Amino acid sequence: MFREKNILQQTLRLMIFKVYRAHLEYILTKIAEMQENHTSETIKEFIATASQRRSYDILEKPEYLAFEASRGVLIREDQIETLKQLAPQTAGEETSLGLLKEQIMGSGKTFLVIPLAALENTKGDKISMVVLPRSLLPSVVQDLARTMTEGFSRKVQVIFAAAAQRLDHKQLSIDDLEHIYRSLVKAQEEGHVLVASNEGIQSFFLSFIRVLNEGDDEIAKQGRLLRQYQKIFTLLKNHGHLIVDEVDMIFDVLKAHQVGFGAPQPLNRELIETSIALYNTMLTQESYYNL
Repeated sequence: MFREKNILQQTLRLMIFKVYRAHLEYILTKIAEMQENHTSETIKEFIATASQRRSYDILEKPEYLAFEASRGVLIREDQIETLKQLAPQTAGEETSLGLLKEQIMGSGKTFLVIPLAALENTKGDKISMVVLPRSLLPSVVQDLARTMTEGFSRKVQVIFAAAAQRLDHKQLSIDDLEHIYRSLVKAQEEGHVLVASNEGIQSFFLSFIRVLNEGDDEIAKQGRLLRQYQKIFTLLKNHGHLIVDEVDMIFDVLKAHQVGFGAPQPLNRELIETSIALYNTMLTQESYYNL
């Protein structure tokens, strides 16, 4: 027991030394840059950076130290405060609809806040999921996977991708749904982080609506599909914890994923003829040219 404790203490000391060494190297680099070009604003920023101190208890949050050591940074006090605000509620607290937090560029949202908040959401029986716009998925997943692997030996998996890819072609199969359910359970049991695009989640829900609306020639098959959806929805409702990035894009109804159900229908003939007549008028009447 004593030997194990001694090894732990030596490991902590080594990690602390590694973090402060990286911080000192960063400060020396900044000094060299300021000798060539500096302003009153850059001097203030340098003083704030140089005087920075660790603002959390290592014994309470050893994962923060692991992050610092793996990425070579010192977590700022304002970032610690943000992580406290994003932390899941403890037993006995009132139910909350969640926190909406605005982060300016350079605040470490993608690099630091999202990974550590997502890691916090893996504790216990929770399922940690990060939701992003599809355009940000490749870059954020790559950076998040690096952080989770190097610092915590955790995996990052993209989920609901099959729903987004296959919704316009054919219905999700029972095997597809079972794969999604197993991925959720595995993430819950092993503490992995799931990542999804808003389009993927919406496509998955729309595929569920399609089953309800269109049904299936085989009633038994439709019943099995609905039971699989129910298992997934129930698991996410009871254990899912979301971090939604770029909420202004995610919840913009004008950019929602639009999907039609049923057989294609021809356009109204009168609408087509009216549109053609309108464009023909705009092209032939000189009085419209300068509008």
